[in-house]
Amino acid sequence: MKYVMQSLKHNGIYVPQYEYKEFSIKIDGRPVKLQSKSEQMAVAWVRKAQSKTSPPDRVYYGNFIQELLKQLQLENPSMNLLESFTNKHLAGVDRNEVTFLIDDTSRGNRDIDLTEIIENLRREQEKKLAMTREEKKKLTPEQEKALNAWPEIEKNNKPDSARSAERVTEMRGSYAQVWNELLPGSAGYEIGYTYEGLWDILCMMFIGMALFKAGFFSNQVRGSTYLMTLLLGYGVGITLGYYFFKGISNNFLHLGVYLDSYRVPHNILYDFRRLLLCLGHTSLLMLVYRSRLVPWLMKALANVGQMAFTNYLVQSIICTLFFYGYGLGNYHKLSFHQLYYVVFAVWILQLIYSSIWLKYFRFGPFEWVWRSLTYWKKQPMRIENQKDASSGV
Repeated sequence: MKYVMQSLKHNGIYVPQYEYKEFSIKIDGRPVKLQSKSEQMAVAWVRKAQSKTSPPDRVYYGNFIQELLKQLQLENPSMNLLESFTNKHLAGVDRNEVTFLIDDTSRGNRDIDLTEIIENLRREQEKKLAMTREEKKKLTPEQEKALNAWPEIEKNNKPDSARSAERVTEMRGSYAQVWNELLPGSAGYEIGYTYEGLWDILCMMFIGMALFKAGFFSNQVRGSTYLMTLLLGYGVGITLGYYFFKGISNNFLHLGVYLDSYRVPHNILYDFRRLLLCLGHTSLLMLVYRSRLVPWLMKALANVGQMAFTNYLVQSIICTLFFYGYGLGNYHKLSFHQLYYVVFAVWILQLIYSSIWLKYFRFGPFEWVWRSLTYWKKQPMRIENQKDASSGV
């Protein structure tokens, strides 16, 4: 059998968990106690063999029974009968000597006796047929529990206006208030990134290293390659971004409809969208650099990149002072489009001061600290002559 089901786990729409009933079957007259997995397989087979609309054929039976007997051998390693029986039984299947369909006149083959399962399913069917319409509508305890838990799940997924107002008040407060408000979320993010985000970061780093080695970041790739990467990155990346944003919005606004509509969450698009857009951004920058249209801008961007660590931290410092209460307190005061004004202002500021700083110093301040700690020795900071400045040392 080429393709084998590896798991009975279902990741789509909710399916009730199978209730293990401790059935036994007989193989060549000897009783065999079924474990949870083999019992689910045997019950599934009986249901299939009783089907009037899509009964199994002999090939289906041969493949299935081979997997069932293999599972029984794993569960009963000391039962020597199973190995010899498997070979004999499958040979009988090939010679068309085995009856496997289950109906009112046949209980399947005599070598594998599934009577206990057949009788149990027959009783369950009779019980269902005898139920009134009201009884059929009655939920099981597990369904009742899930139904009672749903309102809380839906409530937690929707924006809480009272909690949002409280958060705004705290974020416009003192440093201690901001600290206490952000601490639980920060701790959760750090724990999550330690176990999950680490692999995300490493994968992106490895992709970046591979692109660097291929010369993608050093202007060693053909212009047509940059152009195709630009079109592919933006074309597919922006499209995925649209569906990602639309799906996430529906998730927050209409959770029940969202879960009924999609088997796979839109979050799966995030990393593909991010990687493609990064490639698009990089290709655009490389094409602009190659065109030599704005050399002063490319030089300014290079200066920002040379001080990447410092600029990363300075962005956080500027924005916390601009938005939080211990600074200017602009938290939740700007509309969505106005936030871009802040982005542009910070970038212009960094383009200017990075260029000025590197005229007089070899490294950014935080790069200098990091480099000195790395070598465990105070590194030279100031540029001593124009030669050093022009060489970018």
